[in-house]
Amino acid sequence: MLTRETHARIYQGELAESKYRALHLLAKQKDVSPCELILEAIRKYMENWDPKYSLDIEELVLNDGSVRFYLWVPYEKYGELDRLMKSKGTYIQELFRKAIRLRNQIVGKK
Repeated sequence: MLTRETHARIYQGELAESKYRALHLLAKQKDVSPCELILEAIRKYMENWDPKYSLDIEELVLNDGSVRFYLWVPYEKYGELDRLMKSKGTYIQELFRKAIRLRNQIVGKK
């Protein structure tokens, strides 16, 4: 896990239990963790994201079964990423949809 010394922790929203289960199924098909699937979607979404900058997703399971996500971003990229995501209205829910689309495209190519 990244630390507050180097990275900002951005609240990115919640997924309902059913959506979270669907995310787990997609991740299992691809043999990655659900967080890695979301991170892959973020990197694709950002297009010009420099791989030298580390990203991480933190997930917290809530009492109602939903899952709250936080994105850890380097301070030097925080402002840029936050502005871009807010201007496009993209938060974890949209990234989840993008991860599904990305996965479906990959499966369709095989």
